[in-house]
Amino acid sequence: LVRSLAAIYAMVSISPILAIYLTPLPLVLGGFATFYGRHIKRWSKRHLDVLADSTHVVTERLGGMSTVVAFGQRKAERARYSGAIEAAYGFARRVAVFQGAFLGSSYLVGNVALLGVMVLGAGQVVEGNLTAGSLAGFCES
Repeated sequence: LVRSLAAIYAMVSISPILAIYLTPLPLVLGGFATFYGRHIKRWSKRHLDVLADSTHVVTERLGGMSTVVAFGQRKAERARYSGAIEAAYGFARRVAVFQGAFLGSSYLVGNVALLGVMVLGAGQVVEGNLTAGSLAGFCES
């Protein structure tokens, strides 16, 4: 917290205009985090439920393997377990896609913000309101 406040103070003291430009960034990232976090949590829970079901299927069937073999139901049980595993894989894949989308969008927002700072800062350097060193210091904060 102290480090964040010191960085904010440094950014405002170097260039208030660029600091104001970056003000909406935490709100945008917070919105992304809330949106994707809810979806990731929901899909992760479903994935764990499906994975637990597949574990239950295999535990149940291993306990009754002699019955399965006696009635010639190996293929049916293999298909049942394969279906449970495929469902678990499908949910794991969805979770991975959502997490990748969240990280990708977060990096995109951060890089676009940095690019905007560089463009606005370059304009201020050309006008003489800011030095190149101050701009670099602002970007490092």
